[in-house]
Amino acid sequence: MKGTVSTESIASIFTRHGHEGRRAKLASNFSRFERDYLTEKAGLTAGEAPALGGVGADPAWWLLTTRRLVWSDGAEWHEVAIADLARVTHDMSAAVRRGQLDRRQWTDLDITAVNGPAGRLTLEPGGPFLGTWHVLQWLVKRAGKWRRQEAA
Repeated sequence: MKGTVSTESIASIFTRHGHEGRRAKLASNFSRFERDYLTEKAGLTAGEAPALGGVGADPAWWLLTTRRLVWSDGAEWHEVAIADLARVTHDMSAAVRRGQLDRRQWTDLDITAVNGPAGRLTLEPGGPFLGTWHVLQWLVKRAGKWRRQEAA
């Protein structure tokens, strides 16, 4: 079904380009508490499965499901359907100004949906950031392909 991806595809890309951290994990490796907490916060719908997520400094959390990316930075709640992902970027200039010259130190991704900016997702640095970035880049390409097919 368009707009839905498999947890296996997400896990494959994530582990190929990064790794789990203390706070970011594949959903299959969540503790029962993490799984219950994140799925309750995200409000999963029928047929939707968690794939990748993390719990940051309370109350920050994020969850990538088979249908959408949902996160909260504590102040705001954000949600973007995978089919609506348009861009995922990292502000390299800002990272350099902060002295983060190595991409393994980066933490922030700016998420843009087809209708405009969706917000900033803050991730655990290193492997969790890199793996998640690659997954989201893949999803952006996939969503663009779905939109082109619909337009044709």
